[in-house]
Amino acid sequence: RERGIIPSITVHNFMISSLHKASVFDVAAWLWEEMNITGVKPNHFTYTLLIDLYSKKGKTEEALKMFEEMKFSGLVPNETTYNSVINMLVGQGKQEDALWLFDDMRSQGIVPSRYTCASILNICSKRGDRQHALLILSEMERNSIDADEVIYSILISLYGRLGLYEDAEITFKEMGKTGLLTHERTYVAMSGVYMKAGAYDKALKVLEDMKAKNVQFSKFAWRALLHCHVMQRSVKSAEMTFHTMFTSGYLDKVAYSNMLNLYADAGLIEKAKALIIQLRGCSVEIDGGLYGTIMKLYRKAGMIRDAEILFKEIEGKGMIVDEILKTTLMQAYGESGRLSDAENLFRSIKNPDSVALGSMLYLYRSYGHEEDAKVIHKKLLEKSSGISTTSQLIVRFVKEGEISKAKSLNDEMVDIGLQPDDSALGSLINFYGKKNQLGEALNLFRTLSSSGSPPGRFVYNSIIDACAKCGKLEDAFHFFKEMEEQGHSHDCVVISSMVNAFTKEGKFKEAEELIQKTCENGIVLDTIVYNTFIKAKLDAGKLEDAINLFIDMQAAGIVPSLQTHNTMISVFKKAGELQNAVQIFNSLQTSGISVDEKAYSNMIRFYGKAGCFQDASKLFSRMQQEDIKPGK
Repeated sequence: RERGIIPSITVHNFMISSLHKASVFDVAAWLWEEMNITGVKPNHFTYTLLIDLYSKKGKTEEALKMFEEMKFSGLVPNETTYNSVINMLVGQGKQEDALWLFDDMRSQGIVPSRYTCASILNICSKRGDRQHALLILSEMERNSIDADEVIYSILISLYGRLGLYEDAEITFKEMGKTGLLTHERTYVAMSGVYMKAGAYDKALKVLEDMKAKNVQFSKFAWRALLHCHVMQRSVKSAEMTFHTMFTSGYLDKVAYSNMLNLYADAGLIEKAKALIIQLRGCSVEIDGGLYGTIMKLYRKAGMIRDAEILFKEIEGKGMIVDEILKTTLMQAYGESGRLSDAENLFRSIKNPDSVALGSMLYLYRSYGHEEDAKVIHKKLLEKSSGISTTSQLIVRFVKEGEISKAKSLNDEMVDIGLQPDDSALGSLINFYGKKNQLGEALNLFRTLSSSGSPPGRFVYNSIIDACAKCGKLEDAFHFFKEMEEQGHSHDCVVISSMVNAFTKEGKFKEAEELIQKTCENGIVLDTIVYNTFIKAKLDAGKLEDAINLFIDMQAAGIVPSLQTHNTMISVFKKAGELQNAVQIFNSLQTSGISVDEKAYSNMIRFYGKAGCFQDASKLFSRMQQEDIKPGK
């Protein structure tokens, strides 16, 4: 260059290649500028090297600009170049651009790498885009790209997001058969699917299998395990997991939040206080979310003074006190009899959302301030989520036995031509059914039917159950058929209600026919239906039928619940088959389900009746060791 000789493209490529290997970006960028100034025309290799270097350095605009220049010059980027840019875009969260480029790559007939397929599948998983994911899998199959554990793991997560739990489970089991289950990511993904479905026992089993196979637990696996124990309200197991995370340096905001919520729900306030002290003394930063968890704890515990101090602490740190924190303190004030303080805090919220409005509406209704409540309710129903929030309040009042308050909210909505969600209407109908007030339930159902908005499946389930509970089998069966005519498929809940109604009237044949028809229609019966029918057979003294049903249940792969075990112990007790009862009890102990007082007491009485006093005494001692108090 000093002699005025312009190096050839080969020399430039050699220099850029050396700089690429050494990841020396600045000098490579300078060389590119020199090439432009001196008029050295880049070739395919030049573009490939520089685009890859720009991509690795996260220089998105430069990489994309060079990529477009390459295509404009008539050069077709190869697989490596496409993969580099796509993976850069994925890493920066630019999903739309990455998907567009992937489709462009396919249109050029270029086969993507397995890594790129995994990256795009991960985008599809996050977006819940099953159609695009299936397209990629089809492309992989056509190009003989074998799916590895990473790709299968992404698929499991995708199925979980879409609610396709069975597909996720099948994929997971197939991976086990083919020897692809080696990484904790896959186990955590499957446990996450089960947790989303509310099947925490299955999620726990996946993580326990992972541990048994000596697959190393990462922070994410421990976090999933802790969440399982918290959701199962297993304080002892959660504390052991939390301690392990502490010694391993895995504790974070999520772990502390989980434990604080567990202690709050269990009423273990002193333990929660100790945990807050530990939290303040460690390196975990208390952010707005964690402050919110602590505020909720103080509210549940009625620790108003501590909540006020926390509120001032947040303000003192210069943090923005959001609506959630204000609403929580507002609720705490209202629940402790300080309505005026709650009102003042509510007024400080410039534009209250549906949660704040709903909380204030609940307080005004609870205090009997009807006019104020109506004003707030009107404002709430102007919000996009107003109907949903009012529906939740109706459900809450029903649970609290405040049926007049729940009915008032429903009537106020109906008066202005609105209708609560099915969950709210169903809860009202369920309440009337339990109280044997079938007339009220039917009136509510008819009002809904005549409003021009047909009842949903949940409402039909509720009216059928109400009729069944009130001994009106014909009415229940009428709505059961009407539900099907309206295009609503029968689920396990309504099947269970009808089975219960039939068996209460001694119509076991009709119940059996319904179950048989249900199975023929491809509906998989659940634990509740089997429990209902087994219990009915026990009450009717049809012990052999009860035992056969239990065998059918196991053969169908349906996992027995605590109620199933307790009922079967009673069946074998009534049949005088001690060894079978012991086998059921032992199965319960190894199932991972917490054994309750009823199961212990049932077995202790059976041992006593059979003259096995030593076994009864041992079981009673074990019951005391488990800190289970005997019933009366």
